[in-house]
Amino acid sequence: MNEEILTRLDALAAKLSTTADQLWTVLIRQAQIEGVLFACIALVLAAIAVGFWRIGHPKLMSGWRNGSQYHRDGWEFGLTAGWTISAVCAAVAIVCAFRAALYCLNPSFYALRLILSAAQ
Repeated sequence: MNEEILTRLDALAAKLSTTADQLWTVLIRQAQIEGVLFACIALVLAAIAVGFWRIGHPKLMSGWRNGSQYHRDGWEFGLTAGWTISAVCAAVAIVCAFRAALYCLNPSFYALRLILSAAQ
């Protein structure tokens, strides 16, 4: 780390009445915890996406195989809404998974970014 970052870290630590080393370890641990939290959110959203897909896909396929039109059975809105929710949950799950990987693999970057944003 260069001198400017160290001085900002010391200034922030003085405001919080702690040492810079202790503050740094807490911020690293916090970034890792946020990474685990993002991973859990990604898993829950992926499970929701898979659940909506598994509910809607067999209904639509059975309607096509039997030659009936699923919208006459009142399933059109439900299937469209379910697939939309599934697609949105899957997209957000992918973003959360990448963010979880970044927070867990490089927590010092996010700790440094938090220090620089708090020191300004």
